[in-house]
Amino acid sequence: MTQVSEAELIARCLDGSDSAFAELVDRYKNLVYGTISQVVSDRAKIDDLAQEVFLKVHCALPSFRGDAKLSTWIFRIVRNVCVDARANALPMTSLDERRQGGQLKW
Repeated sequence: MTQVSEAELIARCLDGSDSAFAELVDRYKNLVYGTISQVVSDRAKIDDLAQEVFLKVHCALPSFRGDAKLSTWIFRIVRNVCVDARANALPMTSLDERRQGGQLKW
């Protein structure tokens, strides 16, 4: 089976083809998961972030101008999602570290 061109795949996705978007996900899932796993070690969090990436790709695909390869554009979305996830993560401290004089210090 011959792989369709990037332009054809994008056009089919923009026409609303669910199978084309499934193909896009399949084509770029290694890029997405591999990049996220370099930043996040929790498998459930990786899955959540990958889902967020593909949702953003789906929503923003009409604005893809084609100035770069689709993989470069998707990589940028992955990077932004990872940066946002790190910025929104609460710092982890143990309750023992917050305990001062027998009381918790918030």
